[in-house]
Amino acid sequence: MALTVNTLVAAGCARSTAAAHLPHIARAMLAEDITTPARARYFLAQALYESGWLKFMEEIWGPTKWQTGYEGRKDLGNTHAGDGFRYRGRGPFMLTGRDHYAEYGKALGRPYVDHPELVAKPADGWLVAAQYWTNREINTLADRHDDRGVTRAINGAATDGDPSHHLQRMAIFAKLPEDCVPDPYRCLTDNEREAVTELERERRSARRNGGWDKIDPTHLENAKRLKGVIRGCVEAIRRAANGEPHGWDKNHRRERLDVLTGAIGG
Repeated sequence: MALTVNTLVAAGCARSTAAAHLPHIARAMLAEDITTPARARYFLAQALYESGWLKFMEEIWGPTKWQTGYEGRKDLGNTHAGDGFRYRGRGPFMLTGRDHYAEYGKALGRPYVDHPELVAKPADGWLVAAQYWTNREINTLADRHDDRGVTRAINGAATDGDPSHHLQRMAIFAKLPEDCVPDPYRCLTDNEREAVTELERERRSARRNGGWDKIDPTHLENAKRLKGVIRGCVEAIRRAANGEPHGWDKNHRRERLDVLTGAIGG
């Protein structure tokens, strides 16, 4: 089965929270090619553990002795007064430190240095988590089923108890179905799905290579063509829906329209 709200609930998440996070989780996983059963299960198990089953997208601040140590830490880039608190842990994998906020803001084209609070929001937090996963080459570890290697890449260690709690992470892994790959395009027709999937591949290629200007211009030309195809699909849905009674309630038209317009804007 594809990744659904029920998948996250079965792993221990509250239903309302799972529903709010699901589209952002799916978007991030697709963006970073976390699209095989093994990759999806390891990613979700680690992220659900680190975020307390989606309860915590921002580090709970005491401050503890450990947290006061963030202040002035040059290895985190915390060189300005107040950086320790300002750039505290956020997102599923708790991005921490001015330098890391700058790094991921640049990679994703987002203003995380000026607005670090964005990383605590599902839309940005999951993109950061998936980018971190890619930067650490954790898909390769997942492909080898190196579960302790995955935990080590996320936590820095892979102990059964403190500090890593590897066995608890693997308990979440065991609750996830073997196939929990996201499929946000399940409502689309075959032609719509083909266009959106190809457009996402082109965008992923551009991101991995540093931008459209770093790859052959035919990729950008193809992306523009695909956007045109998708816009045509959007107009066809609107014509069909407006041309018959209760037209928006048929053939998943509202859901398809949302997916397609989102793909154009992405």
